Amino acid sequence: MTRQVLLTEDGPVARVSLSNPGKLNAMSRAMWRGLREVFTDLQRRTDIRCVLLQGEAANFCAGGDIAEYPDFRFDEASLRDFHENDVWGGLQAVLDCDIPVVALIEGACMGAGMEIASCCDLRLAGASARFGAPIAKLGFPMAPREAALVMRAAGELT
Repeated sequence: MTRQVLLTEDGPVARVSLSNPGKLNAMSRAMWRGLREVFTDLQRRTDIRCVLLQGEAANFCAGGDIAEYPDFRFDEASLRDFHENDVWGGLQAVLDCDIPVVALIEGACMGAGMEIASCCDLRLAGASARFGAPIAKLGFPMAPREAALVMRAAGELT
């Protein structure tokens, strides 16, 4: 199974696709690092005028790839490294991109998907889009900086 962040170009438009087949494009650690790499490279480009960020196969991103969580969830240093370097590194690279970034959201947009979409300049949701943050069902909250991104984009519930 190939889990990756793909970059394709059509003239001045770059298309970044999240791909984790069979897992609704859930973000693996490698995909977070790939997101950071792709957006860091795009930031250096002068020929790209717009970035379209989407998921493959009718889903944006169903969250984090929880199959990897047992590897670091119960070790404080590993969990901190995951959030500070992998996740925040990818999110910050999208935030830092001076090129307009448009999230094209179809299907599942959960947890990490909402975090990524919240970093984009514009979010376009199709009729099939479903949003949520079911991470609490796993017994832990969304990381504070990541939750703040989503709250800034979606607004605070009253």
